[in-house]
Amino acid sequence: MHPTEVTILFAEILSQNASDESSHRVLRARLEAIVRRYDGSIVQAPPGEEAIVALFGAPTAQPEDPERAIRAALTMQASLASPDKSTPAKLVLRMGLSTAQATMRLAEQGQYEVEGAALYLARLLARAASPNEILISPESHRRVAGQFELYPLQPVLLDGQKAPISPHRVQGERWETTRASRRAVENFESRLVGRAAELQRLQAIFNRTEESGQLQVVTVLGDAGLGKSSLLRAFSEWIEAQPETVRFFKGRANPQISTQPYALIRDIFAFRFGIREGEAVMARAKLEQGIRKFMGAEGTEKAHLIGHLLGFDFSESPHIRGSLSDARQLRERAFRAITLFLEALTSERRDAVRLLRAMPGHGDRPLVVILLQDIHWADDGSLDLLEYLVQSCRQVPLLLLATARARLWSSRPSWGERWPESLHTLLEVAPLSFPERQQLATALLHQLDNPSPDLMSLLINQSEGSPLHMEELLKVLLEEGVITAPPGSARWSLDEQRLAETSIPPTLTGIMERRLGRLPTLEREVLQRAAVVGRIFWDQAVAWLLDDAPAAATYEVQVALRGAQEQGLVAERQSPTFEGVREFVFRQGLLQEVAYASLSEGQRQSYHAQVAAWLVPQSGERGEEIAGQIARHYELSGHNEEAAHWYGRAAKRAQDSSLPQTALTYYEKALALLPDASKDAGGPFLTLLEGLGQMLRQQVRYEEAITTFHTLIEAAQEANDAIAQMRALNNLAMTHDIQRDHRNALKYAEEAEQMAAQAGEVGQSELAGALWLAGVSHFRLGHLDAAKEKAEQSLTLSTSLNAQRVMARSHSLLGWIHDSASRYEEAGNAMRRALTLFRRMEDRQGISVMLNDLGVSASAQGDYRAALPLFQEALTLAREVSVRSLETSILTNLGGIHVGLGDFGGAENELRETLRLADESKQSGSSESYRYLAEALLGQGQMEEAWGAALEALRLGHRSGRKEHMASAWRTLGTLLCQGSAPQFSKGFSIDEETSTLL
Repeated sequence: MHPTEVTILFAEILSQNASDESSHRVLRARLEAIVRRYDGSIVQAPPGEEAIVALFGAPTAQPEDPERAIRAALTMQASLASPDKSTPAKLVLRMGLSTAQATMRLAEQGQYEVEGAALYLARLLARAASPNEILISPESHRRVAGQFELYPLQPVLLDGQKAPISPHRVQGERWETTRASRRAVENFESRLVGRAAELQRLQAIFNRTEESGQLQVVTVLGDAGLGKSSLLRAFSEWIEAQPETVRFFKGRANPQISTQPYALIRDIFAFRFGIREGEAVMARAKLEQGIRKFMGAEGTEKAHLIGHLLGFDFSESPHIRGSLSDARQLRERAFRAITLFLEALTSERRDAVRLLRAMPGHGDRPLVVILLQDIHWADDGSLDLLEYLVQSCRQVPLLLLATARARLWSSRPSWGERWPESLHTLLEVAPLSFPERQQLATALLHQLDNPSPDLMSLLINQSEGSPLHMEELLKVLLEEGVITAPPGSARWSLDEQRLAETSIPPTLTGIMERRLGRLPTLEREVLQRAAVVGRIFWDQAVAWLLDDAPAAATYEVQVALRGAQEQGLVAERQSPTFEGVREFVFRQGLLQEVAYASLSEGQRQSYHAQVAAWLVPQSGERGEEIAGQIARHYELSGHNEEAAHWYGRAAKRAQDSSLPQTALTYYEKALALLPDASKDAGGPFLTLLEGLGQMLRQQVRYEEAITTFHTLIEAAQEANDAIAQMRALNNLAMTHDIQRDHRNALKYAEEAEQMAAQAGEVGQSELAGALWLAGVSHFRLGHLDAAKEKAEQSLTLSTSLNAQRVMARSHSLLGWIHDSASRYEEAGNAMRRALTLFRRMEDRQGISVMLNDLGVSASAQGDYRAALPLFQEALTLAREVSVRSLETSILTNLGGIHVGLGDFGGAENELRETLRLADESKQSGSSESYRYLAEALLGQGQMEEAWGAALEALRLGHRSGRKEHMASAWRTLGTLLCQGSAPQFSKGFSIDEETSTLL
């Protein structure tokens, strides 16, 4: 026996259900069949080892052996994640994979026996792996880099090894890779030609992030096919080779998931923690364990917040139960949790890094790198979070790199608009220049001796500077026999006569059509139907479209997809969305578009209806999450009533995820598609109208919201639905209150109150809300006695109903009323009762509001020291739930407290922070902020600036119509005059006409 290079996959079996040996044998046989499907051979495990050992490279080693071995391991992993329900046996594997020298011989039983370094190292890697984890050796990594998502681990010293090695964990298939099949073209890859300058810029930005320890954002902009993915892949591989500790997050958007809230963010967390779709319980555990690893005990709360935002059900968690009824608060808490998690990822060795930086040489700085592709397809929630992170992670060593097409600015025109140039780089990827095209053509034709001028001209001129176009041109030439690879030869040959006779489509779309048309009938039909499902599709869904008995068609579909994989047209994804199915993706979106367009309109409609019917039972507990997908298929099939139903569910999911614009779009679609007969019946129509009105109000489109609620009242009257009428009236009252139209707010609250009183028991919940809204309106109008009466009635009724939120609001309203009447003791008691209820509900925003109100009451009595800790706790909570308006209000109050305590410098800092936050929110500061700032500046003797702040306080007080604010501003101006300060300003200072008129 002579040593030869092989790849060994060592899958150690950690646990099994020993009581069911027959099922265990069936399951083990299934895993061994997977090995053989990838051209591997089962070898005898070492004595005493419970393992499946697979050999790749027998009888002759092939370059793709490591690739096939990893795919076999991933398929085994996926098979165990969703086992056959008929097989109760359970196996847990940990796997190691090594490419190295080994000796092998064929034993009498026809099974190979193997000895040597490859087997030894694979077994050590398996023992170093965690359950359900795949580790590969450095040599295996070198052979497959760029083909899989590989996460570098810290060097480890394995038993018996003289030096540490640096293994990689296999995360999954890198499905965006655009390699053609090795069967058709050996070593045929997208090459990084003409992108050296862009790669160097990315490397420089990485180094800047490492050196500064601060956020950097890069948007790589370019049309499809220009090499953005290749650039990103090359950059990722360069990072992996650097000595820095880098924590990767990777994700990719596509049109299908653009309907799912936070789908892109879910994708990057799934990558980071190895979360597979369809494993709900395990997914929650992996997320929590992964976050706790860096955040300790506090990571539990953060994991529950993040997980619930991303669609993993944590509704029973005590950490979020109190926020479930407030989608906006839950969203902001989750956004804050993600920020804190990213900070924790980079902080564990911060002190050590500072020490290293003080020493000569290179210090290890933990970085976070987020690599995102095609964010022009990303959902609104994911884009909202990314923009939030850009604002909140400025001091985090984080590199956020995203590829996009120009359409990003159609859906998100503000992307990068307010970010400083020092933070954001827009890197445009242009078509290749003529010399770069020559270079790429020469590289692609490296297996052809002396390419003819005609062939070079075809590739260079027709590709129009698109690397993808040039590669697809070459594939057509290979598939049509213009270029051939003789058996056993590594060189190509060119048939110049056939080249002259062959008509090549001039466009990339035409080339895709040509390739699709040349496929065998079964493969073409499978891809056409897959295109109806979407860029991502499932084998069983396609089988459902091919045959009345999908189970019988599944095998044919898998055979056809195997052929399409070998042609480089589709790729299998290792983490399918649904249990028990195989998931695939079109490697090029354009091919999906071409395949879809090749179907007739009637075929498309029929197939869309069938896809929707297949998706509904598959969705399970994720039904709301993919409701937008199901609705779209029903809409394109012409089934409008079903489409309206699913768009309504998608709207409610978006509303519960605090995505008002997305929800608004879905509500409008649902209402437009709902048949007239369903509108006449009430029910869903009324629910959709209410949701639409609420989202319009949240988008500050108040007049449209009011019109919608009036339409709801009319529709509810026709449907004889009193509850819907009351809800519409309460919504009208709330909308007018927000507009400070307190008389109309009171009018509609009283109408709701009268209707609810007549409705009896069924209207009690709406009555409690109407009484509270009427009390608020009376209070705003200065009717304190009437406000007190309504608040007490609301409190009595809500207490009998145990409606804790209305109870808390009623106590809060009573606190305001008592405080306005200088009944401070009663006010404090009412506010503390409200605070207790908000704490019981774990409603952090409500707690913050009540602490702020208690602080205001204490400061009104001159007890600044009692008010200070109340405001400080309120501020912490306001920042946690990211309510900017509440945060600025509390900071203003804190500034006033520090003025009262004589800490003028501290007051100035807080008040300037308030004004900065207001400016970031594109709002002007409040009259009180400027008034307190004027007093803080006066206390420090900065007279000119104090005058400017006091005049601004007067102008804003006048504009708001708040007489008490105007009076406070005049009082501050009077104080300035009493200090002997005259309004004589430096050259260039001016007073606007509005303020001049007031003076």
